[in-house]
Amino acid sequence: MDVLLSEPVQALVAINVLLTLSLLFPFATGVWSLGMPGFMAVGAYLSSWLTMSMGWGIAPALAAGALAGAAVTLPFALLTLRIRDIYLAIATLAAAELIVLFFSHFKPTGAVMGLTGMPFLETRWLVLLAVGAVLLSALLYNSRLGKAL
Repeated sequence: MDVLLSEPVQALVAINVLLTLSLLFPFATGVWSLGMPGFMAVGAYLSSWLTMSMGWGIAPALAAGALAGAAVTLPFALLTLRIRDIYLAIATLAAAELIVLFFSHFKPTGAVMGLTGMPFLETRWLVLLAVGAVLLSALLYNSRLGKAL
C-alpha cells in the first residue's frame, strides 16, 4: 500500500487523469482523435528538459511545454481537417506514433531510455492539479456550451 502513496505513482496518476480528460471532449463530440498522447508527450519532454537542463521553474516550463504541444499539434490538425470517422483515428494515431518514433531516437531526451531525474511536484500540487482539471471539465461539460457539443 505504501507504493500507491509514493510520489512517482501519484505523478503517473495525475498525468493519466489529465490525459483521460483530454480525450473527454473530442470523444463526446464524435471526433476520434488518438494523437493526444503523442502531443502531450511533446510538452512533457520539453518541460522536463527545460526544468532539468536549463534550470527553469516548473510553472514556466509547464507553460512552455503546453505551447510546444500546441505548436506541434497545429500542422497535424491542418493536415487532418477534412478527415472524419475511422480515418481520423488512424491518421492521428499515426501522428502519435511518429512522435514516439522521433523521441525514441532523439538523444537530448534520452532516446529509448527516456529522461530520468525529473524532480516531482509535491503531492498536494498534483492532487490540486488533477482535482482542478476534473472540476473544470465537469463544469464545462455540464454548461450550455458543453451540452451544445
